[in-house]
Amino acid sequence: MSGKGIDICHKWDRKVRRTAPKSLDVYLRLLVKLYRFLYRRTHKKFNKIILRRLFMSQINKPVISLQKVVRFMKVKAKDETTIAVCVGTVTNDDRMLTVPKLRICALRVTEKARARILKAGGEVLTFDQLALLAPTGKNTVLMQGKRNAREACTHFGKAPGVPHSYTRPYVRSRGRKFERARGRRTSCGYKKISKKASSFTKLTQITHPIADQSLIIENQNNFFHEDELFDDCLINCLNSLRPCDAKIQLVSQLRLRVAATLSTFTVSGSTGY
Repeated sequence: MSGKGIDICHKWDRKVRRTAPKSLDVYLRLLVKLYRFLYRRTHKKFNKIILRRLFMSQINKPVISLQKVVRFMKVKAKDETTIAVCVGTVTNDDRMLTVPKLRICALRVTEKARARILKAGGEVLTFDQLALLAPTGKNTVLMQGKRNAREACTHFGKAPGVPHSYTRPYVRSRGRKFERARGRRTSCGYKKISKKASSFTKLTQITHPIADQSLIIENQNNFFHEDELFDDCLINCLNSLRPCDAKIQLVSQLRLRVAATLSTFTVSGSTGY
């Protein structure tokens, strides 16, 4: 009697990762062959990471500047003999005035970056030279550029205009006639209120007198006895809105306005009662 078979789910069988480079570059394929051998014989994670990064697309092998290399080496390098390893391109950075002595291994180094490294007494290595010097990755610092630094990545995330979204919209241009509907008016989805606008509405609610006259007349005696408290309260409200010089003027104007409104209410209250 034969039993029933089991239906195995093949939904997640596909492994979306490269196991070989797509490039037809002979030198890159030789490096892959070399580091495949090194990983098979040493079982070191360093060789495994380099092998995996050699397969990657250009987007996943971003450039790294000399400034970033120096910053990494300051933190992680033991001494001047430590080798900085980058599976990608090392570029020059004009903002950095002086370049220290460096030993760098990369797939490619730009002409200006190479000239500055060699002028400082440094050394630029290839990956086949690195395999002879450090086959297990000893005394090396592995680094890479930022993969999300591309302009395309600024458009990824929450929808533009949604609260707490910092995503850049796909817009033809900047100006008066662009981005005027969704997120800008309540009739088209919702209206986004900025932080400054919300804090200003809170300020007006605090500083404007209450419509109920009797409540104001009851509190008018205690209102200006606590002058310091009133000023502190207003200054705290205005912290996010105005600079220091304008803040003092605005406080004095608001105090005069509140005093004027209180005097009018007391006059009307006395005649009414």
